[in-house]
Amino acid sequence: MKLNVKKQNKSWLLLLSMLFVIFSASLFAADVSADQETLPAEVQLFNQAKQQFEAYNIDQAKETIVKALEIKPDYLDAQIFLGDIFKHLQEMELAEKAYKKALEISPENLAVCLQLASVYVSSEQNHKAVEFYKKVIELDSANLNAHLGLGRLYDNQGNNEESFRFFEKAFEIDSTSGDAMFGMAQSLSSLGKDDEAIELYKKAAKLGSAGAKSFLKFKKIEF
Repeated sequence: MKLNVKKQNKSWLLLLSMLFVIFSASLFAADVSADQETLPAEVQLFNQAKQQFEAYNIDQAKETIVKALEIKPDYLDAQIFLGDIFKHLQEMELAEKAYKKALEISPENLAVCLQLASVYVSSEQNHKAVEFYKKVIELDSANLNAHLGLGRLYDNQGNNEESFRFFEKAFEIDSTSGDAMFGMAQSLSSLGKDDEAIELYKKAAKLGSAGAKSFLKFKKIEF
């Protein structure tokens, strides 16, 4: 008899615990919903667009973020996100337009400048990409991504000395950057300095550069 009572007590405790968890979750959801409703309409739409994008409802996200911008045209985060959506869709002209509007709102925004540079790289407008990477460096001389971007651009153009210079500067900024070391190795290889390049490829591989690892495996060089 006592055993049955203990079992019943345990069952009741388990049931009460489950009810408490469900009740707490309901209260939390209600609080989140209430907080969301107190936000400005454009912010609510922005949050909704992000959720739609994360759920791969890209067209819906685009429509929602446009509505947010109709309410507040100078909403910087929404304007940047619109550019991100167009970039994701490979609609580079529209991405450029969106990012330029974002730059009108925030003229010295490094993230927007880098996104514009990326758009120009994708659309093979290298001179414009160089312009925006250099603008980033003017605003932030220790910006790793801008130096890496210029290194890659000059490498693609066959300007190996300039390529090496920017990759070297990138490595000075971040001595753990395998990408910077890999870029330096490629530039030296293009300049005919193969022995020096191999040493840098090895260092880049140890820093985690997938490109350097692939190169060394292809060449059957241990690192």
